[in-house]
Amino acid sequence: MANSITQEKVSETPIQRCPFRPDKTTPHTYRYKENCETLFHLLGESIQKHGDLQCLGARERLADGKLGDYKYINYNEMWTGVQNVGSALHALGLKKNDRIGVISITCPEFFMIDFTGMSYALCTVPLYETLGPEAVPYIINHANCRLVFTSVANFAKIQKVAKICPNLKAVIVFGDKIEEISAHFPEPDFTPFDRTADDDHDFFKDTFDPLDADTLLNGKDESPNREVEFKKYTTFNGKTLKELEDEEQSKQTGSDSGSEVKYPFRVFTWDTFVEYGSKHRIDPVEPKHDDVLSIMYTSGTTGTPKGVIIHHDNLHSTVAAGMFSGLDCMIGTGPSYLAYLPLAHIFERLAEYVIFAMGGKVGYSSGNTKELVTEMALMKPSLFVGVPRVLNRVYEAFIAGIEQKGAFAKWLVKTSLKRKFEQMKLGKSTPLLDKFVFKTFSEKLGGKLMFILCGSAPLSPKVQEFLQATICIPIMCGYSMTETTCSGAVPGYPNYNTYGHCGKVMSSLETKLVSVPEMGYMAEEGNGEIVMRGPGVFHGYYRDPWSSREALTDDGWVLSGDIGHFDEEANLFVIDRHEQNKEEYLQIITSPEITEAVYMRNEYVAQAFLHGESGWRYTVGIIVPSEGKIMPWVEENHPEWLGKKKRKEGEETDKQTDEQKEDEQKDDEQKEAQKEAQKDPEKKSLAWEEIVKQPELKKFLLAEINKQGRAQGLNSLQLAQDIILQAEPFSDEFMTPSLKLKRFLVKKVYKEQLNKCYNDLNVSSV
Repeated sequence: MANSITQEKVSETPIQRCPFRPDKTTPHTYRYKENCETLFHLLGESIQKHGDLQCLGARERLADGKLGDYKYINYNEMWTGVQNVGSALHALGLKKNDRIGVISITCPEFFMIDFTGMSYALCTVPLYETLGPEAVPYIINHANCRLVFTSVANFAKIQKVAKICPNLKAVIVFGDKIEEISAHFPEPDFTPFDRTADDDHDFFKDTFDPLDADTLLNGKDESPNREVEFKKYTTFNGKTLKELEDEEQSKQTGSDSGSEVKYPFRVFTWDTFVEYGSKHRIDPVEPKHDDVLSIMYTSGTTGTPKGVIIHHDNLHSTVAAGMFSGLDCMIGTGPSYLAYLPLAHIFERLAEYVIFAMGGKVGYSSGNTKELVTEMALMKPSLFVGVPRVLNRVYEAFIAGIEQKGAFAKWLVKTSLKRKFEQMKLGKSTPLLDKFVFKTFSEKLGGKLMFILCGSAPLSPKVQEFLQATICIPIMCGYSMTETTCSGAVPGYPNYNTYGHCGKVMSSLETKLVSVPEMGYMAEEGNGEIVMRGPGVFHGYYRDPWSSREALTDDGWVLSGDIGHFDEEANLFVIDRHEQNKEEYLQIITSPEITEAVYMRNEYVAQAFLHGESGWRYTVGIIVPSEGKIMPWVEENHPEWLGKKKRKEGEETDKQTDEQKEDEQKDDEQKEAQKEAQKDPEKKSLAWEEIVKQPELKKFLLAEINKQGRAQGLNSLQLAQDIILQAEPFSDEFMTPSLKLKRFLVKKVYKEQLNKCYNDLNVSSV
């Protein structure tokens, strides 16, 4: 359990505070504007000022089914919709702090539901679309959501899990093609729900929150059995969803398949719900700064989801901190933003509130990541919030485009890049190069971008530098957690051209580093676990005081689990994870995400996963090779894998000198291969799945990625000593909604293969 962090117990660095906070007499900033107590009041001011301006937009569905241009509603229309939804919710009997679930892609309705909760004293519980069949009912039951908003695409999922969610009373459905399912909906029933003891119990007191005296004794007893707890919220009367479905199936055998559709909950369409609210209007319930705003369940990268309790102060202080770090100067008034990250992610939620606070507009992506660049060109955003995986794709697309240019154009871009890199390091601008060489890169992303904000995982400095040079805008790479409501560290205006670090502490927090002796990180040397305190820090995990005590100290510091370092200018570097490599001999910096980012810059690598097992002195990895890049290498070095004749040693391989000879040689090889295949039926072209199993390919790739790693400054402990080659990319089940690998799941599924790597290395080193 976490206790008070004091100098007597463990060494720590001095506290770092934000140099940009407007009032230096206080350690934190709570509000962007003193007359606005909460974001409800801040956005209310925006609605009054910008009522007729565009607010929420989505691509219009054309008659042929294709997506057209963006169509917007203004601030006044958005606010009218919010009041209608809030009025209908209260008509159903929902009261202050009642939980409402939302599961959908990021879209205008999702934001309006979120703002409705903020405006009517309700607690929103956003759910990731990618959650599995156990996680969805777990969250609905654990949070006691009596009502869920869902997109059409997720309605079947909610209908299915409702069998084990007895307290789910109503579902509101929205989105495309709703007419295909709404014909079966019964007549809408707005009679208030009956309330149970659980509905009226204040579960927010059943946590540990250092700022709430009523919770200070919670979680001191022994933690419950997690497996039993999980089963409690994923079964009904002791039966799993599958068992209930099997029972239902057996009862339906021989019954009339055309019987009326029956739902275990009341069901409404969005339009029906909004219309009822417009006719039974209820005034908003003005929130206080310390009221509950939301429960944000973690996406499950470490197992069972935990509900992070967010208050109005938490989110408002982070919005204010972002503004005071220079966001308001960068985006100005009337910014535009393309939303594509899940609104169940705090990063996306924060970004949208910043835009609306500045009177800007948000255009929502269609949800197809392949259309993202097209939609950026269409919507022309001034701000883009990205994660490394998406920015890596942009980088790779730009690199591929450069390589496809003619000889002179390619030379011009590469020479201009070299020149711009030099000028950027000197803090100088390159207006002529930006206008005549790099303008086309910016136009591919809409041509209006003012800066990119990157978070969620480390971004390679090489990628950051390249994109800043080609798109001609700053790229800010910050540090934050859900538990700090996206507060943490961020580069401050106007010094955004920084690489490798996360900038300075935000004004919603104060931060220090605490020694981790067992890992060799000492505060005296400027290293330690990052701990944070302030209005950005969450108020415990919902109904889980035991996990809350592990994350929060008695005096309000949240333990991040990340190892950090402050340089002489108070810039924060994230260098390791507390959970990884805890043996004392692992005192060298080993951040697998950094190594993975370096490996994925190699043209032969599509995906990379690095694993360090406690008790071993080296790391191993899983590599998904890039088939498009590997096959030319195979053609050149191992044509026999493709059923072709292997070149003799010393045979001329430079075929560019004589194209005719090259064509003739290929014809001869094909004829020879056919003859060989006739003689030996077993000799044939290997499938991709077989090619990646070849030891020669593994040897080549391991040498390639580690050569690149050493060139970019990785130490020996950071380099993989052995790798597993996998033909197919990691499937969606291995990815979080924010597009990070679920490390615990990869380790679990590949446990035997990873252990074999270690055992083989151990044998070979004897």
